[in-house]
Amino acid sequence: MIVLVFFLDLSKFVKQTWILKLDVTGIFCYFFSIIFIYDTMPGLQARPFQSFQPADTSVIIQQYEECKNLATVSLDSTYACFVSGLVRAKELNFTNGILSYYRGLGAIETMRGNVQQSLDWSEKALALVHEAGLSGVVKLDLLINKGAALTRSGQPGNAIETYIEAEDIAFEANLPDKRGLILNNLGANYRRLKRYSDAIRIYEQSLEIRHLLKDTNGIANNHFNLAATYAEQGNYGLALSSLDKARVLYESLGLADDVLLCELSLGHALFKLGREDEGFKILNGLLQRPSLPFQIHEYATLYITVGSYYNQKGDYQSADALLTEIAPDVEDSNLSDLLLDYYKNHGATKNGLNQHKAAYEMMVRHNQVLDTLSQQETQRLRGRWRPNI
Repeated sequence: MIVLVFFLDLSKFVKQTWILKLDVTGIFCYFFSIIFIYDTMPGLQARPFQSFQPADTSVIIQQYEECKNLATVSLDSTYACFVSGLVRAKELNFTNGILSYYRGLGAIETMRGNVQQSLDWSEKALALVHEAGLSGVVKLDLLINKGAALTRSGQPGNAIETYIEAEDIAFEANLPDKRGLILNNLGANYRRLKRYSDAIRIYEQSLEIRHLLKDTNGIANNHFNLAATYAEQGNYGLALSSLDKARVLYESLGLADDVLLCELSLGHALFKLGREDEGFKILNGLLQRPSLPFQIHEYATLYITVGSYYNQKGDYQSADALLTEIAPDVEDSNLSDLLLDYYKNHGATKNGLNQHKAAYEMMVRHNQVLDTLSQQETQRLRGRWRPNI
């Protein structure tokens, strides 16, 4: 049976100065293209738009089509359209329609950087799945998207737990494509915990599955993430080798945007190798392009890295101009990794300009982000280990 699935591929997630290829269904392409695919999943029960009610749901389906077509034009318009469709789906008590709109709304919030709101939509959807007694496979894509939101919110431990649950469902349902995707995302979160050996092992499992499926794009994403992992280990030779494999595959697929992402990551890798002048040449070349396909995460890390280069060279005026330009987007993103890198680098810039009050304010904001992350982790651990009384 062929069904229409809302798929937002959030494929590129920034971790410090390296982008992460995070695969997400129902929502990733990093940062972010929206793809609507027809998917065949034998044995899948309670598919989107399969109504459990006698009411005519064609109007809900039609509006959903209209909403998704807005996604490449305006996220705000798409969000408003989804909200309107959700109201109609609830009026008809159209369970799968409601689930689809929940997923769509969560996807848009993730793309906006509103991670907590995205998680709220995921929890509503998961609660409805439980309440309606739907199959685990219906839950699968919701868990994948929830894991992506947790990853982006800096909660790798919770993301890993979510993805392990999703992987169990995919294994039992014999869905190798979803397993390859989930394992890629698991590897990404183990990398964030600096458990590099585990991350590499899991990426290689994902690669094995994707080679069997001849999933060229998925294979490229795995190599891209392996490159990032090797780079963080300090093994830049393997990093550049994996990055080259990813780039060749993206070029073979005609994915010009992903090729540019490889250039971006190559620039970052050269900085890590201490070859800052070469890295700067690549990254500054990207900045000179009239337009870039990057979303805020990629775009911001580009500005921050070039800004840090200017700081190292003592060209604080150029650094200040770049970092001031990107500041509103970084702060609106509410992403901890970006905020920490931005405040650290712009603080150094302000100090170099002898603007010590501004430098102090950057330091304070940097520490506030660290405090928030610490509090979130403490609350998570307390909730996990609270004894039953």
